Amino acid sequence: MKGCAKFLNVLAAIAFWFMILVTVAIAASAGVIAFMPENIPELPAEIGEAITINGSPLTTQMLLGYKDFILIGMGGVVLILLLTVIFIFMIKRALKEVINESPFSVKCSKALKTAGILEIVCGIFSIALGVCASLLLGGITISGYSSTSISVNLSFIPIAVFLFMLSGISEYGRRQ
Repeated sequence: MKGCAKFLNVLAAIAFWFMILVTVAIAASAGVIAFMPENIPELPAEIGEAITINGSPLTTQMLLGYKDFILIGMGGVVLILLLTVIFIFMIKRALKEVINESPFSVKCSKALKTAGILEIVCGIFSIALGVCASLLLGGITISGYSSTSISVNLSFIPIAVFLFMLSGISEYGRRQ
């Protein structure tokens, strides 16, 4: 069990740092859009011909006209990424307890319960962000194709149930 926990902890560390890098990159992009829009280069003509908004070719000026919507969307993505970073940190905390051969510790059960709560919050927020994006981006076509479908992924529910179950097992093991 200790070896498996170490391996999973390494994978979690890789995912943790990757998520940190992606979060910083998106936050930095949002900062450029918000505070330095003059530094955004003109879009190549090919992109404007391939991507249209309500039938008009996409231009940098048109994108800047939607700056508020873009920033709200990027803020939502950054929030989800930050919650995911905290989620991975909680999983790493629980794995460290398993590595230290104390899977029934208070620290382990609280970390698993917190991870379960974060999974539910992230899942609900992702659904809300997806619905908003689908409604706001309905007029965009790429190479003549548009997609306004709304997709809902409920896989966060069994993951959260599993984490709550593991937390309960950890609490039960501590009481025995």
